[in-house]
Amino acid sequence: MEHGKVPYRDIFEMNVPGTYLAYSIIGKITRYNELGIRCADLLILLVIAILNWRWMKRIDSRCAWFGSVAWSFSYLGIGPEMSLQREYLILLPLLGAILILDLKTQNQKFWLSFAAGFCFGLAGTIKPHSLIGLVVLLAFQYVENRKYYIRRILVPTLIGVLLPIVGFGIWLYAIGAYRDFFDIAMNYWPLYTHLNGQFETISGMKRLVYLFQKMRTFAGLSLWVAAALIGSYVVLFVTSMNQLQKRQVSLLLFLALAYTIYPIFAGQFFTYHWLLYLFFIIQLSSLCLVKQPGELRLAQRMFPVLVLLFVIFTSLPVRIFFSMLTSHSSDTREERVNQISDFLKEHIAKGDTVQPLDWTGGTIHALLRSQTMIATPFIYDFHFYHHVSNGYIQQLRKRFIRDLQNSKPRFILQVTDEDKPWPSGADTTREFKELQSILDEHYKIVRKGDGYLIYQIEDTG
Repeated sequence: MEHGKVPYRDIFEMNVPGTYLAYSIIGKITRYNELGIRCADLLILLVIAILNWRWMKRIDSRCAWFGSVAWSFSYLGIGPEMSLQREYLILLPLLGAILILDLKTQNQKFWLSFAAGFCFGLAGTIKPHSLIGLVVLLAFQYVENRKYYIRRILVPTLIGVLLPIVGFGIWLYAIGAYRDFFDIAMNYWPLYTHLNGQFETISGMKRLVYLFQKMRTFAGLSLWVAAALIGSYVVLFVTSMNQLQKRQVSLLLFLALAYTIYPIFAGQFFTYHWLLYLFFIIQLSSLCLVKQPGELRLAQRMFPVLVLLFVIFTSLPVRIFFSMLTSHSSDTREERVNQISDFLKEHIAKGDTVQPLDWTGGTIHALLRSQTMIATPFIYDFHFYHHVSNGYIQQLRKRFIRDLQNSKPRFILQVTDEDKPWPSGADTTREFKELQSILDEHYKIVRKGDGYLIYQIEDTG
């Protein structure tokens, strides 16, 4: 936006508009400073923990404390690659909506339903399938408030959901990007979701089998699932908690189930896709700490607690978390970012542009640090190597070559790291003859780094 470029029209990107708003706000506040971004990450984590504690304490204060602390350690223990992922940001409006709708159990006001819907609408503009949780909440509201459901709950909630979605639609129209957004959504999204977690093209029955096999693993969190089921059973069938508390546990169970299904929509099952599921599973596991009737035998009362302790010591990444606090090592990508950024700062002149041939190798970060303009709308290159017989991908290839020839970037940054993720499987390739021809005929290699090459356009006089 600062240089007159807008998403979708001038930048080929898959993410929905709310993602840009969220990250733009964080970036503007922190000035994209690493320390500032880390502080923002921790501040958001604190807010999530507080919102969760506020909700869970209605069941039991010990459960509330455990759920918030255990979730925080789990998030931090996964590592820096999880920081500020979209699923993490979604938790803010999601918990906000849950807390607002809980108020409706005693106060059936139009604006509360509207506010809850608005929170879900915000979440949906970050990831549309996050709205699966809204289905669960609306179902619970229907069971409890059938008499006034449509007028006081369903209609205002849907209005709230649509408001941010329509708002972003108006924004896309105003900046002249709505056609490009829908073009990407209709033509590219279906292709991308037919790449699995190893970026292999997959379709038909093979894809269904893959989805089933991934779902049944529960992301390797089977112990947490066991603790969650035990804790839920204790509250629902052993304790004498009131109906509102048991309703909240039932809601937790169905939300956990909904966000277990959530990764299917992406079809790639990366760690961050399971983040919402992990959150609700941990909250259910915390129910192992509820106070049980005194007439039960000590062994019966202690069994859920011992199960939870076992899960903590075998699953909670406390050791990894503390090792990160004391570790000062930097990975190859960080060093690559520094090297490329320093090179660009030294050699870029006013008006020069640069084109990355990369995905997750760090060149985009280097462009940001050096404040260098990109030459074409394509910040990633993996789009060109999967479903290559598809007309839309062929169109993208032609557009990229045309834009590259017109912009004539001074430098082209190519990641050659063996760890670079490449699409594989049917209808994929690693060849791009037209691109290679441009590199061979008009560019020369001016730097060979660890896992990357820098090409400079040759002076044609």
